Amino acid sequence: MPRRPLVLVVAPDPALATGIAAHLRARAEVRSCADTLQAEPILRAEPFDVLICRDELPGEPGIMFLARHTEGTPWMRRILICSPLEPELLLHIINEVRVFRCVVAPCPDHVLHRHVDQAIEEAVSAHGRFLAAAREDHPVRLLSAWIKLLPRLALLTVLTCGGVFLVGAATLFVLYLLKSVLGIDIFADAHLSSLWR
Repeated sequence: MPRRPLVLVVAPDPALATGIAAHLRARAEVRSCADTLQAEPILRAEPFDVLICRDELPGEPGIMFLARHTEGTPWMRRILICSPLEPELLLHIINEVRVFRCVVAPCPDHVLHRHVDQAIEEAVSAHGRFLAAAREDHPVRLLSAWIKLLPRLALLTVLTCGGVFLVGAATLFVLYLLKSVLGIDIFADAHLSSLWR
């Protein structure tokens, strides 16, 4: 069973979230909070599909809050509810803050609900494309991880082979010293020259 889309409403008046939740009913799960301080941990806890935010918020304007959350969930659609804006600021919000819809308050409920429906539809579609791309990209990322490991594996191989060679050479040298200097012959009738016969 596919998960229901998650919608977060950041607004000081609970009536906004209540109205949206009633409109969406079983189609989506709606969470709400009164300001951006409360919204921060909620956004970190789960990947939301739609973020609806009033511009007039205590502490931080909604525009600034949305500007700080342009990364993280690529499929999220953002809706800003604000007073009428200058055209230059509106362009900035659309282009830089990546707001999906800028709704001028006061806005009739049916118009806002239409924007919310469109945002959910786009977010779900974008989420599906994101997951499909991640599945297709998995073998490439796996191969890339192996390629990054190759220098370490090569170094480990060189160190292992070098270590075995050094231990062997040291053993032969100790055996030679024991036989030549102390006259101890551990392997009787064995000579280094016999290794190359």
